[in-house]
Amino acid sequence: MPQSPQRQPQAGAPEPVKRPRTPPVIIRDSGRWTEVSKLLSNSRIQFTKAKQCAEGIRVTLSGVDHFRAATRLLEKHRVPFHTFTLESEKSIRVVLKPVPREISVEEITEDLQAQGFHPIAVHRMRRLISKKELPLVLVELPPSEKKIFDLKTVCYLTVNVEKPRRSGWVSQCHNCQWFHHSQRNCRAAPRCVKCGKDHPSQSCEKTKETPANCANCGGDHTASYRGCCKFPRPKTASPRPRPQKSKTNSETTHKVDSVRTENETATTKIAPNSTANKAGKSFAQAATSANPASSATSASTGKFDGLNAALNETVTALGTAKNGLEAVQHFVNFIPKLIMILHSLR
Repeated sequence: MPQSPQRQPQAGAPEPVKRPRTPPVIIRDSGRWTEVSKLLSNSRIQFTKAKQCAEGIRVTLSGVDHFRAATRLLEKHRVPFHTFTLESEKSIRVVLKPVPREISVEEITEDLQAQGFHPIAVHRMRRLISKKELPLVLVELPPSEKKIFDLKTVCYLTVNVEKPRRSGWVSQCHNCQWFHHSQRNCRAAPRCVKCGKDHPSQSCEKTKETPANCANCGGDHTASYRGCCKFPRPKTASPRPRPQKSKTNSETTHKVDSVRTENETATTKIAPNSTANKAGKSFAQAATSANPASSATSASTGKFDGLNAALNETVTALGTAKNGLEAVQHFVNFIPKLIMILHSLR
């Protein structure tokens, strides 16, 4: 019989190259969408989807090159929009701690530059309410300088380098005062955080005596007020389930023994309308059948026949009681009989 030719093992297929994620572009003025779509078409800029959203028109471009071309085109024609940073262009943000409050930001910047870094921004962190300075410094660097995580000292002081913790609150743009994006990627019309008018917050001339006006809801507070009805609430994480401690053998044995004891106790109880009572069995007979160990003792003596009969009669009466009051009355009637029987057994 001829042998089938052996198949040569195929070389592993190359893994598909992961395309970089293209962030969407949000056109803030929906009324200009017809104009924008024509501009994109005439410039041969391709997009895969355009959909209405809360902020305007959400446009998804076909790739990074089309994304860059679209943002340049929109800026050229002064179309208000906002977008997000490309993954390849996201800067590195780290927190240096502890850095004494007495050391200025300028000194920290100079020391980082002396160590070969090119910080984009260096900020002293503060408390949210009191604005008190903290021994923490936030540093932003180019995406290529990942060696910042190997940093050991700043101004000859030993420091720890950590990633910033997320606060849980959504980001707010300092240019248009809207949410879910940053000022760096916003090309919308500026809105003042204090008075809500169409000018940058830095050029506002509002005095402290003049009440604030929210640019988002029109209320008498600043646009950065987190109690604003338009301010998105932070997402609350569901609590993690606590790991259950493994039970020891002694605890498991104790639990099994207690369950067995409860089961044995339950088997000795006779229900008022049980089959034993319907068949005319006495309380002593029912107890004897449930507990074989005590049958010899019960059969050998007749002293407790009267007690067994009274118990059987009372149990049957309790089972036929229509309400709690009638059951109590049956039990009260049983007490004198029990006293007489106990006197006769002496």
